Amino acid sequence: MSTQSPLPAQPPSPQNSSDPAVPNRSNGLGIAALVIGILAVVLAIVPFLGVVAFLLGPAAIVLGIIGVLLKFRKRGTAIAGLILGVVAVIIASIITSSISAGLKSTTNSPAPTIPPAAPSSAPSSARATDNPGETKSDRGNIIRTLGQGAGLSDKSGNQAVSFVLNKITIDPPCTAQFARPPQNGHFLALDISAQTYPPLKDLFGSGQFDFSAFNWKLIAANGTTYNGSLSSGPASGCLADAEKLPDRVGTGEKVTGTLILDVPATEGTLVFAPTFADASWEWQYPAK
Repeated sequence: MSTQSPLPAQPPSPQNSSDPAVPNRSNGLGIAALVIGILAVVLAIVPFLGVVAFLLGPAAIVLGIIGVLLKFRKRGTAIAGLILGVVAVIIASIITSSISAGLKSTTNSPAPTIPPAAPSSAPSSARATDNPGETKSDRGNIIRTLGQGAGLSDKSGNQAVSFVLNKITIDPPCTAQFARPPQNGHFLALDISAQTYPPLKDLFGSGQFDFSAFNWKLIAANGTTYNGSLSSGPASGCLADAEKLPDRVGTGEKVTGTLILDVPATEGTLVFAPTFADASWEWQYPAK
């Protein structure tokens, strides 16, 4: 009886590694593209925030393209993110263009015409009430002598104020208790009489006529205009209050008094140019 040797076992057949499919994994870039794309679309439809969509939209497009090209990754989210990025850019472009066109139309529209407000200060219709043919200096001032009247009227010729410079005294004695010497060298005392009338309140918004030292200036005998102010503390404190001419005279008043100027010269020309008036006068001193 013969014994048979067992058949050798068949070796296992080799497996083809390329046969089974490798399962697709999640796509992180695709998810990022989807999230950014959604955010870009939302911001694109909000006015004035579309500029943000111009940044997020292209980012979603780039991430979506990379996510699609990755192997063995799910491509659905990447494709959706890419599409949303494109949509966001389109929407942002349309809305931004519409807003820009609206703003340009508003800018180019003519501005509303606003009528000028009525001037609060005196108009330029306050004119000298001097006689025709009055002599004027080379400076354009009406030449006056002591005791000769001057004044202003409205455009209809109605008298608003009249005044007379009666006398100019060089270095007058001060009568105030705490008088001080002049700062500029000399005092000039101007003896003035004035009267105002109802039209004054229509010529000057304040309804007052200003005689203060700030409306006066000095031209020296050699023709040089003094640049300093003729008003000073010592000048205002030279006389007692009862002797002073009021700086401002209201409508319908009549006044007489003395105005003290602080000047650097004992001879020259005084010019009176009231604010908001189309007239000015000048006197020589000492009178000649």
